[in-house]
Amino acid sequence: MVPGGVSSQSRGRAAPPPGAIINTDQGSQFTSFAWIDRLKRIGTRISMDGTGRCIDNVFIERLWRSLKYECVYLRTWETESQARAGVGRWIIP
Repeated sequence: MVPGGVSSQSRGRAAPPPGAIINTDQGSQFTSFAWIDRLKRIGTRISMDGTGRCIDNVFIERLWRSLKYECVYLRTWETESQARAGVGRWIIP
């Protein structure tokens, strides 16, 4: 990982379109200077949930829980591409 929680793999990927909005909680990885500076440089608007507002994320948190328990924890993939394909099949059966 590089500072700000941006993985080295994601650095080479296309940035979101200008004006895109990213919503996060107030975890340290999302409030770091490196993360916020990168988002500002690429023209991304930042939206953060208030402290203690976990209810804001209830639907996405449930999605991640379901994905992990119904797909990820039940399998062992040899490669990243196999993992991506497996998760993709879970999302779009």
